[in-house]
Amino acid sequence: MLLIEDDPGDADLLQELLSEEKSYVYTLEWVERLQTGLERLALGGIDVVLLDLSLPDSHGLDTFIAVNTHAPALPAVVLSGLDDETIALEAVRQGAQDYLVKGQVDGRIIARVIRYAIERKSAEEALRESEARFRGAFDHAAIGMAMVATDGRWMEVNDAVCEIVGYGRDELLAMSFQDITHPDDLQTDLGLFYHLLAGETNYYHLEKRYIHKLGQEIWVQSSASLVRNIRKQPLYAVVQIQDITRRKRVEEELAHRLEELARSNSELEQFAYVASHDLQEPLRMVASYTQLLARRYQGKLDSDADEFIEYAVDGVLRMQQLINDLLTYARVGIRGREFEPTDCEAIFEQTLLDLQAALGESNAEITRDPLPMVIADPAQLGQVFQNLLGNAIKFRSTVPLHIHVSAERKGDEWVFSVSDNGIGLDPEYAERIFVIFQRLHGREQYLGTGIGLSICKKIIERHGGHIWVKGESGQGATFYFTIPVNSHLRSRMNSI
Repeated sequence: MLLIEDDPGDADLLQELLSEEKSYVYTLEWVERLQTGLERLALGGIDVVLLDLSLPDSHGLDTFIAVNTHAPALPAVVLSGLDDETIALEAVRQGAQDYLVKGQVDGRIIARVIRYAIERKSAEEALRESEARFRGAFDHAAIGMAMVATDGRWMEVNDAVCEIVGYGRDELLAMSFQDITHPDDLQTDLGLFYHLLAGETNYYHLEKRYIHKLGQEIWVQSSASLVRNIRKQPLYAVVQIQDITRRKRVEEELAHRLEELARSNSELEQFAYVASHDLQEPLRMVASYTQLLARRYQGKLDSDADEFIEYAVDGVLRMQQLINDLLTYARVGIRGREFEPTDCEAIFEQTLLDLQAALGESNAEITRDPLPMVIADPAQLGQVFQNLLGNAIKFRSTVPLHIHVSAERKGDEWVFSVSDNGIGLDPEYAERIFVIFQRLHGREQYLGTGIGLSICKKIIERHGGHIWVKGESGQGATFYFTIPVNSHLRSRMNSI
């Protein structure tokens, strides 16, 4: 502790008073002149300064101001013989920790004042450091940071905010957030702000638009929280502002492209439906006449002619089957029914009845676990079961065929599985088999057009799910497909 005092008697008295205080040990250094005190302060190692305002080389508040300027981080207590309230108040306003009058204090009061001065100064220094850290983080934040008054006025903004909206700091501080908020977003923003002020919420997030100084719209993500005083009264809001204009433009472009894609797909589905439908009539005519030729002239011409007629009839029949399958594929998107509560067990049992002849011919054993109620297009879900069971029957091996169907809820979707012990498939073809008209086997081995699994895929995707297969060649296969629990929320059906 440094005492700057020109009266030796007062210095001795202070030393004596402090020595009587046993709770703390004080080391007192004494100098008589201000200049000597300033030189001692420059050496460091001082925790607190006590000084008289009347010294040989300084007088009045200038004495304190000189000490405070030289060592602003040190707590200083004025110990004066002048009992002047005006000077005392001014000294405290200038930064003095206290103003004591000689002869009116004892050792206990002086010791307490010194202790409090050190603690207050330490707290003030910690507060200044905290404010400096906050200011640094505030000013140099990568996103916009602002303090907004309860009436919406900008109290403080950082450089990022200025860059986002195009205004200078002084310009913004003369405005409110209402002045630059897009008119279509203002009421929503004000409503959330008023809820925040009323204590109905602790914070809010909002995507909104500002009007840039140059006139263009700027999309931002705004997040606001409220600072209150000890009486819980609102003081100001702290707002984080992030420019999301680029993201919004990408989202708008993506939405536009998705809309274009949906329209293109719809037009393509409609074209496929119309084309395949309109091809039916001329193809039926060709089929009728080639079959008539076969009946009338079979065996009446040479062997080459019979073979040619057989090829023509077979080609026409296969073309009819392809067109029928293509028509079925196109109908998935444009002729689907509204989604409704669907009992999968009832649909599955009906599928077994529809496949009764094929199941009997293959001596297949069918087992299943309990199946759920889902929101779906019943006819299309039945088509999925029929195609998958039909595939298992078609691609059976030489061992007795066993097919097992199950369903398990996982999160927000049902996962169905159809397992068999048939010929299986090479895993490298697990995606290819869902592509339209893709076949892994020749027509001489297995009949079909290669469109059944493509229809299943399109149906399941319409329901918001996905389909896949796992298997090994010679070891059977398991087809999986999912139906979301809330399928009715994901329907992409186009009603016509």
